[in-house]
Amino acid sequence: MMFGYDFLLYSEALLFNRIDPEFWQARGYVAAMAAPMIAISVSRTRDWNRELRVSRQAVFFSATFLLSGLYLLVMSLVGYYLKWFGGGMGNAVQIIFLVAALTLFVLLVSSGRFRSLVTVWLNKHFLSYKYDYRDEWMQANARFASLPMDVRYYQELLLGITEPLDSNGGVLWISEGEHFRAEFSSNIDCNEVLSPLTDQQLLEFVEKTGWVVNLNEYCDQPDLYNRIEIRQELLEKDFWLLVPLLHQGRLVGIAGLAQPRAEHPVNWEDFDLLKALASQLAAMIELKRTSESLSEARQFEAFNQLSAFIVHDLKNIVAQLALVEKNAQKHRHNPEFIDDAMDTLGNAVGRMNRLLSQLRKQTQVLVNNDVVDLHRVAETVVQRQAANLPFPTITEYQSGVRVRVESERFTDVLCHLVQNAQDATQDSGEVSISIEKQGSMAVLKVRDNGCGMDREFVRDRLFKPFDTTKGSAGMGIGVYEAKQFINANDGRLEVDSEPQQGTSMSILLPLFQEQDQRELSESEQGA
Repeated sequence: MMFGYDFLLYSEALLFNRIDPEFWQARGYVAAMAAPMIAISVSRTRDWNRELRVSRQAVFFSATFLLSGLYLLVMSLVGYYLKWFGGGMGNAVQIIFLVAALTLFVLLVSSGRFRSLVTVWLNKHFLSYKYDYRDEWMQANARFASLPMDVRYYQELLLGITEPLDSNGGVLWISEGEHFRAEFSSNIDCNEVLSPLTDQQLLEFVEKTGWVVNLNEYCDQPDLYNRIEIRQELLEKDFWLLVPLLHQGRLVGIAGLAQPRAEHPVNWEDFDLLKALASQLAAMIELKRTSESLSEARQFEAFNQLSAFIVHDLKNIVAQLALVEKNAQKHRHNPEFIDDAMDTLGNAVGRMNRLLSQLRKQTQVLVNNDVVDLHRVAETVVQRQAANLPFPTITEYQSGVRVRVESERFTDVLCHLVQNAQDATQDSGEVSISIEKQGSMAVLKVRDNGCGMDREFVRDRLFKPFDTTKGSAGMGIGVYEAKQFINANDGRLEVDSEPQQGTSMSILLPLFQEQDQRELSESEQGA
C-alpha cells in the first residue's frame, strides 16, 4: 500500500514537475494506516537470524574487478599527466607508459602467486569460512570420477589434494607391504622410500592418530607431535605438510605437500578439508589396487587356460609317440615304418618347441627355511650365466652374509636378473654382482652399464606381469615373479636406472643372525 501510494505521488510530481500538496499531506495518514499491518507481520516472524551470504566466487571476482578498475584508473590518470606535462615527447611517453602498465596488469592477473595473495587476504578480512566445502567436495568428486587408469592416475590424485591448499607441488607415497614408495612427485625431487627401518616413529604416529604433520610447526614445537623422529633428509626438502591417507584405519599412503605459493596459516578448516580429501584419495588408491589385482587375476586365468590347452596338446604328442613305440617291436625292420616314425618324431619335436615357446617360467613363489650364503649363491649364478656375454663378475662382497630363503628359487631369481642385465648390455659391457650389509639388511646388487630404463618404464611397466620388451622371446613375468618372491621373504627389490647409463637392481633381505640360528636349531630339535 505504501509503495503504491508513493508510486502515484512521485509519478504525478514527475509528470507536472511539482508535488501536489494534498497528496503530500495525506502521505502521513497512509503510513499510519500501514503501521499496524507491519506490526502484525513483525509479530508473525519467528526467525530473525537470516543472513545474506555472498559466495566466495562473487567476492573474489568482485574484488578482482574493483582492484583492476582502480589500477587502470590510476594508470590512466598518470598517462594523461605525462601527456599534458611531458613536453614534446608527451604522447610517446604516454604510449610507452600505458603499454608497460597494461603488460604489468596482465602479468599480475596471470600470476598464481598474486591470485593466492588476493585469496588469502579476502579469506582473512571478508569471509567467515576459508572454504566453500560444498564447492570443494563437488570439484574433488568431479576430478576423481574421471580419473584415467593410466600413468596420470597418481598425478591427478596428488593435484586433487595440493590445489585446494594452493601447494606448489608434492610427493605421493604408496604402501608396498611395510614400505612406502614415492609413486609420483611434482616440483620436489624426492625418491626417498619411507620404511619402518628409518621412519618407524613417523609412520606409527600418523597411522595411529591420523594427524596432519605440519613440518614448519614440527621444527618449532616438536612437543606437539610427541617429539617423534623425522629424518633430516625429509626436513631438508621443501615439504610443508605430511597428510596420512587412511583406508579403514590402515595407512595406505602419505601425501607430502610442498610449501604454498603465498604464506598460508594452517587452522582447523585446513585440517578438516585435508582429512576429507585424504579419505577420498585413500579410497581411490585402494580402487586402483583392486582393479589391478582383478586384471592380473584375469590374466593368470587366461594363462591357466593356456596351460590346459598345452596339456591337451602334450597328451596328443604322447599318444603319437606311444603309437610309434608300440609298433616298433613289430615293424622296426620295415623301411617305410622307419620313415613314418621319423616324420612323426619330427612333427612331435616341432609341436614341443612351439609349446615351450609359450610356456617359459613357472609362477609359483616358494618360501622355506633354507639358510644360504649370498656369496656362494652369487658364484653359482656366475657359473650358470658364464655362457652368455658379457661375462658376469663378483666385484665386491662381505663374507658371512647369510639370509633365510628357498635356495634354488632364490638362485633362479638372481639368474633371471643377471640374464636381464646381460640382455640389456653389449657384449663388451660390464655386469657385476656385489654383496654388502646395511644395518639389519643384506644387500645384493646386480649392476650393468647397458641401455638403462627411464622412470616411467620402471614405475609403470617393469613389474607389470605379461608386459615384455623381448617380443615373443619373453612372457613378461620374470621380474614380477622375482619381486613377489622377494616380498614374500620380507625383503624388497629396488631399481636405480637411467637411460644409456645402466641399471642397478638391489635385493634387500633380512640378515640371518645368530639368534635366528638358535631358534632354527631349537625348532629342528623339537621336530
